[in-house]
Amino acid sequence: MQTATVARECASPSMQDIEPLRLMPAADATGALVGAARAAALQGLVRLDGAIARPVRSGLLRSFGQWLDWPDWLYRGTGLAGHQGAVPATITLADDVLILANIIDAGCLPAVIARLVEMPWPVISNAGMTLMLAAPDLATTLSVMAEAASAGVPHVGYRFARKEHGGAAFCADHAVALGPVSAATGLVATIFAAKMTRIYVGAQIGEARLCARALLGVDGAKLGAALGCAIVAEANEDCFEFPAAWAQTPNSQHEPAEWDAMLAAHLEHVRRAGETDVVARIRRIVCDHLAHERRAPRLKEVAGREGVSNRTMVRMLAGAGTSFHAIVDDERKRMTAQLIRRDELSLADVAAAIGFTDMSTFGRSFRAWFGVPPGRYRRALGEAAQAA
Repeated sequence: MQTATVARECASPSMQDIEPLRLMPAADATGALVGAARAAALQGLVRLDGAIARPVRSGLLRSFGQWLDWPDWLYRGTGLAGHQGAVPATITLADDVLILANIIDAGCLPAVIARLVEMPWPVISNAGMTLMLAAPDLATTLSVMAEAASAGVPHVGYRFARKEHGGAAFCADHAVALGPVSAATGLVATIFAAKMTRIYVGAQIGEARLCARALLGVDGAKLGAALGCAIVAEANEDCFEFPAAWAQTPNSQHEPAEWDAMLAAHLEHVRRAGETDVVARIRRIVCDHLAHERRAPRLKEVAGREGVSNRTMVRMLAGAGTSFHAIVDDERKRMTAQLIRRDELSLADVAAAIGFTDMSTFGRSFRAWFGVPPGRYRRALGEAAQAA
């Protein structure tokens, strides 16, 4: 389906009636609600309170917006009102929810779902796709997919689970009800799970079923035919169910050494997604210092930039469950994991790049991070690359 076709199918004059963001749902002259998805989303966002300003990756919304040819109504009633063109890579949680609500209220969800299903690969970032395709088996693929999708998003959570009847499932749990937006996020997530599972099991996908609380105008018969599995509408939960034996289906392309590095980066991303704003800001400061000055900043430098005393900074970080030393150590470890793979850099170059002038100190830190000396770690990477 071409972009112009999707946009034409979704043209909706009713979107012109949607008012800017406010606490109560918009209403027309007769008092009837305008935009049911947006109205329900606004009510749910009130429950999220301070989390609505949290920055999140726009992810799939960028593809949806492109397929719709960036209509004027896409950003209506959001903090991006008046913005034209592509959805920014990072937006607020509130805008993420309300843009999807606009798409639903415009009647465009069935068209973008059809486009999503017909794509040969799930529409996710290259890094995310590489991670999932490198996992050792299907269960791990769906588990890391669930963790990545849930990271930093308080209104919905995803999980891979064993079912009581002996099956297995990828499930969407809605911590805060956002009406049609919750139904749409659950539907999209389970479609992704079905597409990833099909990569592993092929035509056997016919033994699975996708359960959706609401299809929101999506044709269940066509969706099932496209995915190759049964569709259960008006179900009790949003999930993709399949025989438990599939969970252990191995990935023939799995490479343990590469997987360990990617998994570490994934877990770090998940952890950071749940960090408070102050921890995220300090992490960026530390990262910038290491990258541009080849040294870690001092606590007093960071406290000064935050406009607080050293003692207050220590208390702030302790309240967030971390410390300045832990943040510096994390960033040094992250940079080291990247630099050690660059064969043109000597171990001394790697040490200097993260602020170590003493190789023995670097060696002790490296062993604490990765369990082996840096030279042995680099040789293991080379051997793994040759074996592959």
